Amino acid sequence: GTSAFFGSDPYKVFEEVSVPEARAINDDRGASTAAKRALLDYFLSSAALLQRSTQESLPPRVMLFHTAHTKDKHRILFNTVSNLVKEIRRKWIRKDPEFIDAMRKRWETSFAASFTERYPNDSFPSFNNIIPFLDSELRTFNTKSEILLINSDSDIKIDFDSDPSLRAIFVGGNKLSRGITLEGLLTSYYTRNTLAGDTLLQMGRWFGYRGDFVDLIRVYTTTGLYSDFSDLNQFEIELREEIAYLKKLGKKPEELPPSLSIHPGVKKFTAA
Repeated sequence: GTSAFFGSDPYKVFEEVSVPEARAINDDRGASTAAKRALLDYFLSSAALLQRSTQESLPPRVMLFHTAHTKDKHRILFNTVSNLVKEIRRKWIRKDPEFIDAMRKRWETSFAASFTERYPNDSFPSFNNIIPFLDSELRTFNTKSEILLINSDSDIKIDFDSDPSLRAIFVGGNKLSRGITLEGLLTSYYTRNTLAGDTLLQMGRWFGYRGDFVDLIRVYTTTGLYSDFSDLNQFEIELREEIAYLKKLGKKPEELPPSLSIHPGVKKFTAA
């Protein structure tokens, strides 16, 4: 997954979160410009996924916010996300012309570019084609039951087998970063720093999504974290090359352990 999203020719999924916002997003009155745009992208991609779906049942549509590991910050972010979604729904239902025009422009620029890259021979759907699906998604989205706080204090069970059409925005930390498979993950807002490569790799929950809706995926993170994920991709390349070289020499790992270079940003590969 790292090469698909952070290699030499990655999918167009990256959206920048400024360092000031990344530092303030977990505060009561912190900056949330990119977070709001990420939510707009989530609803646009959800509508687009429904518009192109040929399934009898609705596909899952999920968004992830992972910005910290402490539960007090999760609660603050949960309230921020809830308020932003309420504002988005209110502006859409009231048919705010500036807001609708902003969504149209977002669809016709960012999503048009990623669609054309992925499907150069197909016709990109117009904004008017997805409006019925977007209207349905925004009007029916329940901020009380579909924005979910997932951490060690919550007893929420995520089960895509029993609910294959699950629609939700998840806010949380470690519990979301490992052990849970998120089906239909469309938009990720990830700003949590770590110095360990294996921890960073676990947190890239979007790596499995390289299928027929990869053009709808968006990963919101800082340029620093983007660079760290690019380093992870380099680690993988180096490790595969090292293993191939050792195999050519006829050496087993216990005879000559594979070596890797340390890159800036990722100070260690695993915990001690």
